[in-house]
Amino acid sequence: MPLSRAKLSWSLWVLLAQACAAALPGAAHAEAPAAPPAASAPAAPAAAAPAAAVAPAASPPVAVGSPRSEQDLAVRGIYLQRNTVQNPPRLKRLIERSLKLGINTFVVDVTGRSPKYEQAIKTIQDAGITYVPRVAMFPDGARNESVLRDQKLLEQRWGLVDYALSLGAKDIQLDYIRFTHHNVDSPENATKVLEVIRFFRQRIEQRGARLQIDVFGEVSYGPSTHIGQDMQRFAPALHAVCPMVYPSHFEPHEKTAKEPYRTVFGALTALERQIQSSPIPVYAYIEPFNYRHPMSQEQRRDYFEEQLKAVLDSPAQGYYVWSAGNFYDVVFNVLQRRAERSRAASKAAQTGATPPRALASTAPGTAAPPRSAPAAGLD
Repeated sequence: MPLSRAKLSWSLWVLLAQACAAALPGAAHAEAPAAPPAASAPAAPAAAAPAAAVAPAASPPVAVGSPRSEQDLAVRGIYLQRNTVQNPPRLKRLIERSLKLGINTFVVDVTGRSPKYEQAIKTIQDAGITYVPRVAMFPDGARNESVLRDQKLLEQRWGLVDYALSLGAKDIQLDYIRFTHHNVDSPENATKVLEVIRFFRQRIEQRGARLQIDVFGEVSYGPSTHIGQDMQRFAPALHAVCPMVYPSHFEPHEKTAKEPYRTVFGALTALERQIQSSPIPVYAYIEPFNYRHPMSQEQRRDYFEEQLKAVLDSPAQGYYVWSAGNFYDVVFNVLQRRAERSRAASKAAQTGATPPRALASTAPGTAAPPRSAPAAGLD
């Protein structure tokens, strides 16, 4: 995937790293990035990635470094395919484990009308879990401006939104709302995408609901002029944003795979600075695996927990976990052990015993901005 940042000179990369470091608390010794490597070849396409949910009420920004637990986040969610929720036994298990461990939102694909789908959404809502429908706007990105302006296509997508609203959705998540990464590089691409965002926001607001969109992780650091995503311009037209800050999607991936905390924290902090003039809730998409690097179950648990801790230490108001196949045992196991660790710490505080040792994180504020890797179809 040709990336606009690959065109930056090395000196500009150093300046960008220094600027990011200077703005972060305790970042006086932030390292300069290694010389940017050539963009790697796209990995095999995976299932489309999720969008994030908007909280029932916009939470005020939280100061970086505020001690928070998962329960302090307005949104704690997982992504589910339509087929998953239409499998009653599997949906029942997911609901039971989610309620036990504090997951409060399901992002669910909406692709058409179905009585089975409607019953599944009712089951989710009756359990007290928030339903956020995910609409894939332009799968793999719009090829050109004519696709982006195709009124028939836009009305078809609106039909899905309208259906989800009729099922009680209060937040709509639009994914793949961008050009393809093969598109001609131009600052005007974001203007064209913004027109689509405004079209949907107006209609969604008229129905008393809120709009959120997914954006590439690289957009946390600045506009992506190929795909047409620019958060400084988009923020005033949104109710929330869901950056896909998967460590597997940044370069150099050998480094970010080993530093999930720094990768996620750095991106979310950079995004917060971009939208400070038009603050909106941020719900980060994080991952329980790294498709580039095989990991044991314990390594996956540590990898996911580091990302979760980065969200808690950042200004974000929530998170969504993305698994294309909807396998969340790693997530549930991490939430379970964190809950047990918290209970043990509380008990230790009462008795004066030494609390259990938590997983150590990389110190906040030391991450140089990584370069986004090919999205491999995960938008």
